[in-house]
Amino acid sequence: MRDYSEIDKLARLDKKSALNLALDWSTSDPENSKAWSKLAYVYEINHHFDKAVDAANTALKLKPNYPPYLFKRGSVQFRAGNTNDAVVSFKQCVKSSMQLGDGYYLDSAKVAQAYCMYKIGKYADAAKVIKPLKHDAGVWLGERLTAEKVMELISKKLRKPNVPSF
Repeated sequence: MRDYSEIDKLARLDKKSALNLALDWSTSDPENSKAWSKLAYVYEINHHFDKAVDAANTALKLKPNYPPYLFKRGSVQFRAGNTNDAVVSFKQCVKSSMQLGDGYYLDSAKVAQAYCMYKIGKYADAAKVIKPLKHDAGVWLGERLTAEKVMELISKKLRKPNVPSF
């Protein structure tokens, strides 16, 4: 069996070779959700966003409602410009994280969900999602976004002094 642990390191040095290795892994072990998740990652860094979403969906078929895969799909959908779909994925990530009692992705997914909602003009809904978070809860979506920064963006759009702030 091949060693696929080098994909992350290789992805920084030679994206095409990383893609070939990830494709080999997902082809040789098609029932391995990690292989498909890694393929989604490599497609994403190669800017093949539609293929990355497809790979993330395959990972989710093999391991349904798994927060890391839901989060990955949301971030790829966002990068591809499918913001409405990203909102759904991040919302599913939040729900699944809460059901599993797994807080690792919870705040990041809420910040991402709120930011995507902000981007599509759902300011009041975004404020409800982000209000309970600590101001420094954050996520990387092309840039570092904190709950505080997203709330500031929302507040500017709502232009109401009683919008919760940090």
